Amino acid sequence: MNPSVGFRSLRIAGAGIVLRGAGASTPDNPYPENSLSSFRKAIAPGANGIELDVELTSDGRLIVMHDDMLDRTATCTGCVSAYTLAEVRECNLLDGDGQPTIEVPPPLPESYDAVPDDALVNVWTVPRAADMQSATNEGVTAIVTDESAVLVGYE
Repeated sequence: MNPSVGFRSLRIAGAGIVLRGAGASTPDNPYPENSLSSFRKAIAPGANGIELDVELTSDGRLIVMHDDMLDRTATCTGCVSAYTLAEVRECNLLDGDGQPTIEVPPPLPESYDAVPDDALVNVWTVPRAADMQSATNEGVTAIVTDESAVLVGYE
């Protein structure tokens, strides 16, 4: 399967892509990784785009989360795929010091909407389940516009 079929990918010299937004889990960082505030903060100083990771919930929704387990970055524990989207949205994301914030794991469309229309968005997934690639392609297709540059990666 070629994940880029139907997507327009751009190569821009000097493009700066910020991984997980401004929220890498480092001490004193108030921005939770893969959060809406971290994406907005990362783009503000001039990055051309963001890289984000998606996981599949038990009801087949894509949320932005690097790990397949919630334990490291959220107040909930266990595997993302054991939770529905509504249940995941009850978890609070942790800041760089491991303290709960008011932010919750965002669904992919909310994250996409958090950045400017001309931003590069690299949606990354590790297909842990057989339907992960299909769900990611469908989720990205649902939010892509003609002016978008969305790249989907698989390990």
